Amino acid sequence: MKRPLFYLCLFIVIIIGSLNIFGVFSKEKSPLLSGRDFGLLNISAQITDKDEYSYTLKCISVLGDTGTIFDAFKGKKLKLPFSETVRDDLYIGQSIVLTGKFKAYDRASNPGEFDKRKYYLEKDIYGKITGGDIKKVSGKKSFIRGNLYELRLVLKKRIYSVFPEKEASVLCDLTVGDKAGVLPEIKDLYTRNGIAHILSISNLHISILGLGLYEALKRLGAKVPAAAAGTAFFLVFYAFLSGMSIPALRSVLMFLIALLGDVLKRTPDKLTSLALVAVIMLIPDPANLFSCGFLLSFGSVCGIILLYPALKLCAKDIESRIPYSLRLRKDSRVKRFLDFICQSLLISLSISLTTLPVMLYYFFEVPIYSVLLNLFIVPLLSALLISAFLAMIIPGGGFLGTIAYLVLKFYEFICGVFDKLPGRSWNPGRENILSIVIYYFVWLLVILYPKMRNDKILDKKLKGRAKRYFKFVPALAFLLPLIMAYPRLRPNTLIMLDVGQGDSFIYLSDAREVFTFDGGSSSYKEVGKNVIKPALKYYGLSDIKAAFISHPDEDHFNGISEIVKNRDAWGIDIKSLVLPYPVKEKPGEVQDLIESCSKASYKKSIPVAYISLGDEFESGRNKFTCLHPDKDKELTSTNEFSECFYVSISDKVSLILTGDVEGDGEIRFKESLRAYLSESGANLPDKITILKVAHHGSKYSTENSFLDIADPDIALISAGLGNRYGHPHKELTRRLEERGISILGTQENGAVTIKVLPRRIVIDSIF
Repeated sequence: MKRPLFYLCLFIVIIIGSLNIFGVFSKEKSPLLSGRDFGLLNISAQITDKDEYSYTLKCISVLGDTGTIFDAFKGKKLKLPFSETVRDDLYIGQSIVLTGKFKAYDRASNPGEFDKRKYYLEKDIYGKITGGDIKKVSGKKSFIRGNLYELRLVLKKRIYSVFPEKEASVLCDLTVGDKAGVLPEIKDLYTRNGIAHILSISNLHISILGLGLYEALKRLGAKVPAAAAGTAFFLVFYAFLSGMSIPALRSVLMFLIALLGDVLKRTPDKLTSLALVAVIMLIPDPANLFSCGFLLSFGSVCGIILLYPALKLCAKDIESRIPYSLRLRKDSRVKRFLDFICQSLLISLSISLTTLPVMLYYFFEVPIYSVLLNLFIVPLLSALLISAFLAMIIPGGGFLGTIAYLVLKFYEFICGVFDKLPGRSWNPGRENILSIVIYYFVWLLVILYPKMRNDKILDKKLKGRAKRYFKFVPALAFLLPLIMAYPRLRPNTLIMLDVGQGDSFIYLSDAREVFTFDGGSSSYKEVGKNVIKPALKYYGLSDIKAAFISHPDEDHFNGISEIVKNRDAWGIDIKSLVLPYPVKEKPGEVQDLIESCSKASYKKSIPVAYISLGDEFESGRNKFTCLHPDKDKELTSTNEFSECFYVSISDKVSLILTGDVEGDGEIRFKESLRAYLSESGANLPDKITILKVAHHGSKYSTENSFLDIADPDIALISAGLGNRYGHPHKELTRRLEERGISILGTQENGAVTIKVLPRRIVIDSIF
């Protein structure tokens, strides 16, 4: 049997994957993440790492304030942020004794939201210490880890002394793995255009450094074993220096195997090497198998090893069909250049097609032009790295970084050009597991094509037309993205996002048109960027038919304002902004938002409309009726003139949206609702009514007289956990419970999704 080691490693990876699926290696089961309050803790720990903002501690022993021993903390890593009582002048390797409280990192409470707890668990960090107060420090700096950290700071300082801040922040990431300093606008630009991979130290970086050093040592007279040993020592040293990320570790291990093969005068099998490295990396931490970094790193190499040969064979078949008279000579410069371009394209395409499901599962969208853009980016990376390293390590050699500076400027320029192209990204949303399984089944057929083509037995079985069609199997690779194009969200779906103290609703209508109702928060920072945008991307919703803002309070519109101001960069198109009619006369707080809609610096302006009592519109079979405010009656409070809607979703389901309406506004809305239900006959006895409770569930909103008319079956309450207003108020929840109304609140459930099906409704929540 060929490749016995590969099949053994593959079997081990499959076993680890199966156990992961059943949660055997899940760190979420730790007692530390149960939500228990451990009280004030006395912690004895060792500093294992340090960054610009915190220490990483490995717990030795943890006692409660009553002397209770908490064994669950032993050996676990925790973050200790710098503060007034925690100084930043301690060293890695030192032991400390401190008091403080343990706090687990928050889980994501919205679809698509960054999951801080999952992110830190992948780094084996279970939480952080708040209110830390260091009582005792002992021990010395770790010779290896401590000095590596100090060296990283020295190199980082050197880079910032040579290059401008923007370029220095990128080069610090490229050379020493310091991601914290990369400017957000540069990181977003690279990510949008699909070249963020250059910001992680991976195969290309290790190959450039490793091969360069290996060849240099051999040219200086070192024998192969000595040159290999020197290169191996440097690469391991560099991997530790740069933070030992998953891509860096995988690249170093594979390069070490290649060096060993060179010493033994044997050529290692790339696929076997990859499988062996996967097992070596998974044995210490099996839970990493389904981490984004692991899947992308190994998926990229699988694309080159497995898919590229099939696509290359397909390209040769196409070339063979070109008439002989039109072919270029093999030794011509034009032919060699075109072959290089074709090879680069196929390699980039192989990586993109192999990692596409992973990208969509974790990031929900992919840049369309990244395959072409990488033709400009990758060839210059060698010159960039060599120039940056020379400028960084040679005293007085700052001028040697000129090439690196110019290359980064070119990267920024070319990304800016591609950034302006139409259809820059494809956003089908998060893929489901079934689509991913089907995708990789077809992918497997494509990669097996070269082997099946050379199989003489199979060749004899295929005859006539079947044999002719068999040649087109590799073309299936170009159809793979179609498997990912299926819409993720059903029509007639309402999503209440958890924005803390605020409101944000997304509705996908019967006609697959997207409407947002409010979008803001007074407790979440950058709620548009961190909550609303990821949720839209998660469901593949990039075009908003209309964004309704019930009234001009920050906790209802600041997130939508972020989207309006970043619509070009984020790729979210808002067709119309709809405000309550009184705002037309007194724009007040939303003046900046209104002006942003029509600024000439954006690709498209956004029409601003004003709505009042009696205005109606339809989307498929859905009918939206505005029942408040009445533009002929003046209300002084912004809450009182909140937009209020009655939405007929189907014959059996209706939705009432209320904003923050209260006081005189609620009285007038109540009368409008009574009149509308009487005239339209919409208050059918068996109809399910979903009510968005006004003003986050305040004490004096949603009175009994209003509930008598609305007669809801389900009440949705959006309020921040532990907010200072006491929302939702106990009297309000009591009124709802006494009527048997089901209450769904973001405080307990996180984001809530309600899907209206032909015969029933389905309610899902994050928690």
